[in-house]
Amino acid sequence: MARNMAYVVSVKDTVPIEGKDRIHIVSFNENNYKVIASKEIQTGMNVVYFEVDSILPADNPHFEFLRARCFKEKLNGHLVKQMKMCGVFSTGLIMTFEEVGIKPCKPGKDLTDELQIR
Repeated sequence: MARNMAYVVSVKDTVPIEGKDRIHIVSFNENNYKVIASKEIQTGMNVVYFEVDSILPADNPHFEFLRARCFKEKLNGHLVKQMKMCGVFSTGLIMTFEEVGIKPCKPGKDLTDELQIR
């Protein structure tokens, strides 16, 4: 059985990061992960979650913002890794439906194949 690498989650909670006014820590109802995200992401929102070790396609313009930090030529894609920022671990990546370029859908929906995530 293939692993779901990109799926819809609902935001359970947000926690401020001391000294940061544009980002906070986000947790979800569907998994136990925490991600550092923009304060535009709020409790109750549904968002697309990308698992650590996901490879997002290099030719998708919605993921181009990742090029400077995450692009791996040998994978021909953007590799999502766990990172530490402000003393906090961020496990995965979240994006809004609009940022990904898809219509909103319900939590739990697997988007791995639809978004061509490896």
